Amino acid sequence: MVEKIQEIEGRQQIEKEYRRQRKTGRGRAVGGGFGLGGALKGMAPAGALNATSGLAHSFANTVGNMGSSIAASTNKAAVYRDSKIAFSKALNEAILIIKNLFADDRKQMYRLLNTFMGCKCGMRLLVGEKICPKCS
Repeated sequence: MVEKIQEIEGRQQIEKEYRRQRKTGRGRAVGGGFGLGGALKGMAPAGALNATSGLAHSFANTVGNMGSSIAASTNKAAVYRDSKIAFSKALNEAILIIKNLFADDRKQMYRLLNTFMGCKCGMRLLVGEKICPKCS
């Protein structure tokens, strides 16, 4: 389970880093002209274009990172849900094995399984049992 979660988080980080690198390496406009006045006139639109491009990349990265985060959360929830189901099945199988081993000695069985479910007196019960041997 831990490996699956780490894989999901790693994929999310790779996608985030890809977006950051794409923004950093984007093409930029360069303005220029003849003389100081021409250079200033050419740099102003280039600067505005670069700022707009940067904002657009930032917005796209934010949306992309949100999508990656939602996908990762959904995938992690599925891993946790699947692990919980697998644990429940294993626990039920263990209870059945112990119940079958001690079919002739119910008191011993209850002593072994007293960590699973509780009776009104505080003693733990098996699934489906209403009262413990002490209260019967």
